[in-house]
Amino acid sequence: LDNISVETRVLHKKPVPWRQIFKSAPVWSIIICHVCFNWSFYSLITSMPTYMCRVLGFSMTENGLLSSIPYIAQSIVGLFAAYLSDFVIAKRFLSTTSVRKLNNVIALGGLGLSLICVSLVGCNRMAAIVLFSVAIGLMGFSLAGYGSNALDLAPIYNGNIISVTNTAATLPGIFGPLLIGYITRNSSSIQNWMIVFGIAAGIAWFGALMNLWLTSGEIQPWGRLTYMKNTNTINSVTTDNGAPKFQNIITNQNDDQ
Repeated sequence: LDNISVETRVLHKKPVPWRQIFKSAPVWSIIICHVCFNWSFYSLITSMPTYMCRVLGFSMTENGLLSSIPYIAQSIVGLFAAYLSDFVIAKRFLSTTSVRKLNNVIALGGLGLSLICVSLVGCNRMAAIVLFSVAIGLMGFSLAGYGSNALDLAPIYNGNIISVTNTAATLPGIFGPLLIGYITRNSSSIQNWMIVFGIAAGIAWFGALMNLWLTSGEIQPWGRLTYMKNTNTINSVTTDNGAPKFQNIITNQNDDQ
């Protein structure tokens, strides 16, 4: 009688740990950063053409062309930030946590500072365009910040985390333009727009500070892959002609992290 043992490891799919997700400080960091980012993103994408037309005095044709420049800059910066972040992490110059925090600070902190500067340059058209381009361009660093952070925390629940953060981050798209419309309803003076940009800058800086406190690039205990170790014991006997005849198979399962 011979016993043959065969061991296999099979990925064990667990229910989504919603309780742990909502109790996780690093997940809340992603939510806060995403909401703060989107406040400025939606505010700028909806109101920047109005500002450039009514305050800076650009024509409709000039407005359309110049409004696209900052978003081209954002795409280029986003690609650069992603490549540079991967390089720094791979070479172990900085930890994943430090890289995520740094990118969020550059994106949100730089955005807030640039918006304050926009309000200070007044009707200087060239300076305003440059500062808008810097503000929105720096937002590209967020792709290598909170935009990639869910994969660090829980690769198998990345989609679930992003669904939560995206849901929360739609709220600024509703309330941001409404607030801007309310502030500028009677006048598009530079003073009113200074309030608009000041609010956006304050929200961005709040996100940057919360990021320094809560962000982590380490995989969370509830976000690890879990494997089931299967041990199959095959009992066999040798027949008269020498060929094995399998009698039964016994399977033992054990959790293997």
